[in-house]
Amino acid sequence: MPARFRCDGFDYRQIAREGDAAIYERIWSGCLNPSVCYEVIRIRRRDGFEIGDRFVEAAEVYPNSEAWGVDGWTVQHKDAAFLRLQEIRTSHKKESANPVKKSPIQNPDRCSGSVELRGDVNHRRDEWSEVDLARGHIEVKAAKAKSARRRLVPIQANLAAWLRVYSGSVGLVVPDGARGKLDRVREAACLARWPKNGLRHSFASYRLAAIHDAPRVGSELGHTTPQLLYSTYRELVRPEEAERYWQIMPASAAENLVAFVSA
Repeated sequence: MPARFRCDGFDYRQIAREGDAAIYERIWSGCLNPSVCYEVIRIRRRDGFEIGDRFVEAAEVYPNSEAWGVDGWTVQHKDAAFLRLQEIRTSHKKESANPVKKSPIQNPDRCSGSVELRGDVNHRRDEWSEVDLARGHIEVKAAKAKSARRRLVPIQANLAAWLRVYSGSVGLVVPDGARGKLDRVREAACLARWPKNGLRHSFASYRLAAIHDAPRVGSELGHTTPQLLYSTYRELVRPEEAERYWQIMPASAAENLVAFVSA
């Protein structure tokens, strides 16, 4: 991360860093007496990627506005900033002492586990604490929903099967470098491209084909009206295709056992 940079009229200066957490002093320089506040961030890393024939190296990234409240916080006083920094470091130490079980998306050969996690497993702010396997739903908090409304999304049977092994996990559901892993899955599946919100659209199409209940599916997606479903997803998927989709399951434990011949 740079020690200094300028963005949207603000000057940023790093005043502290401990591991993957840092404090930046933010100053608005558009007046004679600029205001000062502090941003405390959790530093993430993105994978390298290609643009045409150019390769962009992996790098540390500053959290964007969508990640604010999860990976970034704004405070008015320096003491509060350092207190938040220590809270992040304490959280990292606890996670290191109790390693988080890998998310399904970390295993490209198990990509079917992302069949329906709010319809869009690319949503980087979801936390395992919001995935309630016992009650069979995922909580979408108002602060994270485009509609600004809290809702509960039911966990389908095949998703429950994929997630059961991760019961008790903590932290963010989507790991660092998830996009790179999805790109490798795409290549393995011989997909020419990965559509924007492709998993969410897949969920909507196959769910609607399975239950033929647009208001219910729209509610699960956070839509305020089923009209978008009728105009976008209706009759895109045949019933037999939907049946196959909702039967995508992890391999049974028996298939993963290795037999050893005694000497």
